[in-house]
Amino acid sequence: MNAEQLIGAAPWAVATFALTWAWQVYVHRDARRERREAKAAEVEQHRDDLTLKLIKTATDEAAQVRKEIEEVRQENKALRALEEHFYHFEQALNHLEAVLTATDADARKVAEKNANAFLTRMRRLQQAKGNIQQEVQIIESASRLEGRDKP
Repeated sequence: MNAEQLIGAAPWAVATFALTWAWQVYVHRDARRERREAKAAEVEQHRDDLTLKLIKTATDEAAQVRKEIEEVRQENKALRALEEHFYHFEQALNHLEAVLTATDADARKVAEKNANAFLTRMRRLQQAKGNIQQEVQIIESASRLEGRDKP
């Protein structure tokens, strides 16, 4: 092969190289696009899975918080009842002190009257609590009986 043939073939070799390179770029571009789309689909699927896990975890956490809130409500209710008993006990001690430390007959008479009024209020309060408890028991019994009657 002489120099003229080599020089004449050079443009064709360059053109072939350029076409081959362009074709490879085109082919690899499609492959890159497909890989990118596959990766995007994989990321989207992973994101969906994470979202579902997050929702499930949040739902479980909310249920747990509801249980804890109910426990706190019960404790708060018991604390209020304890505070009420303590308040009544403190009032009873105040009335007892007033009766015991009365200096004359009139002061003693007033202290005894106030103490008796306090005791009457406490008896009425206990009766009211008993009535409420009975009504609650009646309602609960009726609902249980209705539940048994249904098939």
